[in-house]
Amino acid sequence: MSGVRKGTGGGPTVVIAAHMDTVFPDGTDLKVKREGDILRAPGVGDDTSNLMAVLEMFRALNRGGVKTRGDLIFLASVQEEVGLLGARHWLENSGYKPDMFVATDISATEVWYGALRIDQFKFLYTSPGAHTMESRGGPSPAKAVAKAINALYEIPLPPIAEGLDTFKLPVLNVGMLGGGTVVNAVPREAWFTVDLRSLDSATQDSLESAVVSTARRIAEQEGVGFRMEKKMGIDYSKALPQKERLNHQLVQTALATSNYFRKPGTPEIVARDVGSTDANIAVSMGIPAVAVGATIERMPHRLEENADAGSIVPGIKSLISLAVALTSH
Repeated sequence: MSGVRKGTGGGPTVVIAAHMDTVFPDGTDLKVKREGDILRAPGVGDDTSNLMAVLEMFRALNRGGVKTRGDLIFLASVQEEVGLLGARHWLENSGYKPDMFVATDISATEVWYGALRIDQFKFLYTSPGAHTMESRGGPSPAKAVAKAINALYEIPLPPIAEGLDTFKLPVLNVGMLGGGTVVNAVPREAWFTVDLRSLDSATQDSLESAVVSTARRIAEQEGVGFRMEKKMGIDYSKALPQKERLNHQLVQTALATSNYFRKPGTPEIVARDVGSTDANIAVSMGIPAVAVGATIERMPHRLEENADAGSIVPGIKSLISLAVALTSH
């Protein structure tokens, strides 16, 4: 879903994006519980509050009759949590070539100007299957999955990069497992997924090679069929150099506005060369991009996710200032 707020002309076109999907399955209790200033609910920060802040930013600009030289594009993307697919589709097919891209998708305590290397795989192991009573000594996709997962977690990883707070990169994670149809038979198919993330392409390529070769080797050892699906992969060959991205007016303006409106007494916000948002797609295309936040949020992707209710007002003010500054020069 997208819309354009036309400027008076002569200014840059800026996308302000937030995503509508979450990682939580159907049936998850999404009722918001308030404890003082804390709002608790799955997805309340990532990305519900940011999406609402972007909507209110556009409403405030309209109510105030604010004019900008450049166009402001509102983008509410989908499938961000499964590979940034909505942002990729919009940037490749919308017909717009924005000058800058802002993903509103993190805590207001952060500014990200980079893009993690992210690859996601699904490894599938197959066999003819058999009744439990005939299975002893035979090939088993379930056994192969178990051995493969264990082997993947034994792949040596480089040291954890410093200065990333709670992020521990590079990293691989098995997030989903499945297979089989009944309890008393060898599954004809069993599978699992891997999410692999690094700070740079060289490390990512090396780890990807190790992950794929290990998964394939286990299939050969266990005598089962093997196939893989690559769920995500982004080509960063067109990305701007790190120094150019950091020094771009977009990032410096985002940093200035975020710090100006940050909660009193909190640490100064420092721009970080990381990213795991829709902005990654723009970075890969050589479009100046940044990720910011409108609320102070914690524990994304967990049932305990929460956000500070009072932080959204200064967060909206920060977004307004950023949008006006970027489109009015």
